[in-house]
Amino acid sequence: MSTKYPVDARLAPVAQRVAAAALDPRQWQWALAELQRVSDGVNVVMFSHDLRSDTSLDLIHSGYDPAMIDSYLSYFGGINVWAEKFPTIAPGEVRTCASLVPDEDLVQTEFYNDWLRPQEDMRGGAGTVISLGNGRVVAVAGSIRHKDRDRIEAKFTRDLEALVPHIRASLLANRMLGELASLACMARLSLDGENTALLVVRDDGRLVHANAAGQRLVCEGLHFGLDILNRLRFTAPEANAALARALFELRHCEPGLSLPFFLNGARRESEPLLMCRALHLHGNDITENPLPFLDQSRNYLALLISPMDAEAEATQPAG
Repeated sequence: MSTKYPVDARLAPVAQRVAAAALDPRQWQWALAELQRVSDGVNVVMFSHDLRSDTSLDLIHSGYDPAMIDSYLSYFGGINVWAEKFPTIAPGEVRTCASLVPDEDLVQTEFYNDWLRPQEDMRGGAGTVISLGNGRVVAVAGSIRHKDRDRIEAKFTRDLEALVPHIRASLLANRMLGELASLACMARLSLDGENTALLVVRDDGRLVHANAAGQRLVCEGLHFGLDILNRLRFTAPEANAALARALFELRHCEPGLSLPFFLNGARRESEPLLMCRALHLHGNDITENPLPFLDQSRNYLALLISPMDAEAEATQPAG
């Protein structure tokens, strides 16, 4: 726990968990549970969000009905009217829900009527966003029932403001350690870290992470793209079939390294052939984990895409 940003005794257990999460991302789940405990039952959530596609990615939470979280990830995260305002929030600033979207506007939305209202009219709360770079942010927020707003919201907002420096420091540590873990993984596979693209997808194919090289490939759209739910789709049918096999093995087989496959679709004349290796990850594996945090109940697939040298490419069958 940082002594530069002291917190009161009530929040100290939360700050201690957040500090521990810097080296062990599994601690984020316990940090959220501790924050919920000291906040009179405020439902708390921490999730990554892609500002470019306005898509909510993986998340961890404490207090929500798991079925509502599933519906958020599958649909409602894409119409979260608060998330649309994330670009207006200054880094580390804590904003109340009403300051982002006034109640009179919120109650007219599908997000409110079909997701917030069934959860005991959970329109109150506050949150903050912390940038991870490449258009990705991490949001930390608490949701409060409308009838409890006057009693809880201001206190929760102050608590979150006090915790922001601690959360930011641990997330940045996660990012740096994650980058080192990614490079170590590439080195073990004899891959060039600078030119290897890393994409991480959930067991349902949804993209949750890309390094700089991976993000460039996503933006080019030459070899693969993303559907409306942020699921990865290769342009070459053979590569798509290989991805489907790798995801099936991820869900039903022991963790391991799947057979590599090639991206034989459209490519520029001077572009080398790309080879993709699929590596199984689990959210509870902090040694191989390339992300700041993962849902520990899920399995993930790390796709390592690297160019082949001319000599190796010449040995591959055409097509």
